[in-house]
Amino acid sequence: MSKEIPIFLRAHTKVLKQPTVRRAKAQKPQPEPTKSQTKVSLPKWPEYALVFDCETTIDVRQTLTFGMFRFCRLVDKAYSCIEEGILYADDLPETNPDGLGILKRYISEVPADTADGYSRKMCLRSRSDFLENEVWIGGVGARAMIVGLNLPFDLTRIALDNRVARNRREGWSLVMFQDQDPDSGETRENPFRPRIIVTPRDSKAAFIRFAGISMRNKKTKKRFFPYFSGRFLDLRTFGWALRNTSYGLDSACEDFGLEGKVKDHVPTGQISLEEIEYCRKDVDQTVALLNAMRSEFDRHPIDLRPEKAYSPASIAKAYLSAMGLVQPSKKFNIPDDVLGSAMQAYYGGRAEARIRKTIVPVVHTDFMSEYTTVNTLLGLWTFLIAKDLRIEDATSDVRQLLADVLPDEVFKPEFWKRLNFFALVQPAGDVLPVRAAYNGTVSNIGINPLTSKDPIWYAGPDLIAATLLTGRPPSIVRAFRLVPEGQQEGLCPVNLMGMIKIEPQTDDFFKTVIESRARVNSSVELPNAEKEAVGYFLKILASAGSYGLFVEINPERVGTDAKTGKPARAKILVCSGEFVQSQTSETVEKPGPWYCPPFAALIAAGGRLLLALLEQTVTASQGSYLFCDTDSMAVVSSKHGELVPCVGGSHRLPDGSEAINALSWEDVSNIVQQFEQLNPYDRRVVQEPILKIEKVNYDPEGTQRQIYGYAIAAKRYALFTFEEES
Repeated sequence: MSKEIPIFLRAHTKVLKQPTVRRAKAQKPQPEPTKSQTKVSLPKWPEYALVFDCETTIDVRQTLTFGMFRFCRLVDKAYSCIEEGILYADDLPETNPDGLGILKRYISEVPADTADGYSRKMCLRSRSDFLENEVWIGGVGARAMIVGLNLPFDLTRIALDNRVARNRREGWSLVMFQDQDPDSGETRENPFRPRIIVTPRDSKAAFIRFAGISMRNKKTKKRFFPYFSGRFLDLRTFGWALRNTSYGLDSACEDFGLEGKVKDHVPTGQISLEEIEYCRKDVDQTVALLNAMRSEFDRHPIDLRPEKAYSPASIAKAYLSAMGLVQPSKKFNIPDDVLGSAMQAYYGGRAEARIRKTIVPVVHTDFMSEYTTVNTLLGLWTFLIAKDLRIEDATSDVRQLLADVLPDEVFKPEFWKRLNFFALVQPAGDVLPVRAAYNGTVSNIGINPLTSKDPIWYAGPDLIAATLLTGRPPSIVRAFRLVPEGQQEGLCPVNLMGMIKIEPQTDDFFKTVIESRARVNSSVELPNAEKEAVGYFLKILASAGSYGLFVEINPERVGTDAKTGKPARAKILVCSGEFVQSQTSETVEKPGPWYCPPFAALIAAGGRLLLALLEQTVTASQGSYLFCDTDSMAVVSSKHGELVPCVGGSHRLPDGSEAINALSWEDVSNIVQQFEQLNPYDRRVVQEPILKIEKVNYDPEGTQRQIYGYAIAAKRYALFTFEEES
């Protein structure tokens, strides 16, 4: 039974007018800087790095007790320690004089681990002294990079106080420095020192900077300018960008071939010789990890500072820039209403549970590098390197295409080159992506029959999928097609990790990366460690550079109204399909540098078309599936094929209970082989099928085994085997 519920559609927005807002002093108009204050370009790696780690109490407050630090200098492409020391909480002399005594004895007995020519005397600094001498003089004055693993945590441990950032409520403003008020003599926040602003980006990264502007000097009347924003490198974020892995110190050291942490250490929250040695070892390993990550990062011939590498997409975007590609928003004049139609057509990956709360035998299948493959099939590299994009009416062509489409056509790679269109659809029971609050509270994306009194825009691959799944084409109101024109100037070759050359004028970037990865993995000349590192990088690069960057949007709060003190509202244009309207909002969406909704919508829709084609093929073979999840599907299957119990199934077991048909393993293999018609890669190089039977289906000896699945909802499933009791 159908019911009417509201649906949610995405929109493209553009700021029409920014209000006058109350901003921090650093953003007020300032006199022109002198020649010595003119901004200079920063080197990829600074000459100095400050590496530190804090130890804390083990209660919920996690208050600073002490920490270790190393001030390092870049020598022969590696950071070498030139000063080592201990920092401690300002109130430690009063709260724990015995602990301070232990720290003093340690520095008197243990030499600093410094390079030749530098003092072997370890220094001991209070938190305030550490901030003044290492963070202020080193981090601002010498422009040293401030480094840590999970750096935001350690910065908050050495902060005096924190406040909500003035311009971004999602960020924190850390008060780091104090002095005495010359009038009252009371301790205050030092107005001649910066705060540190930490703005979370996501669960893996945060934007960190020095912020603020010092006051005019009362005696000299010298004007002060905004502080150097600093260079903060969180190795946890850096590791994520390099390896697409969320690291702790131990796992990072292991992956980068370094000695691991002390095993079985349980923090006590106290100051002891054991805790000091443990913390010192952490800092030593952090410096080693910095050098190892630096070595790997420098293999990429890209113009990107390490602290700006927030994710694998950062590196992928840097490679696109290195090839001379101009960002879509800078070379394509795509109208706002077209961008709004594409955003309305944008949905994420398809994920669903077809069979719930029933154990069934399955074969788990997966599309190889799905979004990269879709990019290649759709021919989107030609669009990326184009000089311009033309938007042309395609209404009659799209209607004819949908009327004539057959499953066999969709298995032809050349057919996919015709799917770069968007159409306004009048849904009438068509199986299409829908974003709705199915449970009445939280919105999710479903693929289900949709009827709507208002027409909705969809991407071409979704309309092909709808035609396959229902056997009839959706009703098209009108359609337009994207057509690349010419080739932009300034394209240049690039060597991935200094090894794999790509000529953007002639090579399809997405196709070349996948083929290069296959060559690396099959190479007998490269050492195993090298093959693993390069092959893994190419996998990440293919994934990160083929989808998410085209729909990157960063919400930002407008600020505080200069007159009322209330949240200010900007005037924005909202475009979502046929809906185009100006309105005001406290939040604006800042598009990422490679933002291009038509590309994002087509790529995601292409991934859903692959799953729809797999669903149609399985169904045509009289089979079913347990779940699908973005690029994978668990096909109900047993070794020889059989009926398996399942409530709602169309078959009946001898006892009369409902059942579904499980395909045989051979049936699934035949389906896998059928999808090889779509393989866009050089078969002599990429020998894996684009639809793979996953490794989980095989035992350690490589023999296929029966696995089972159980699902309760989309992305809530388990795969397992049964073992006989001994």
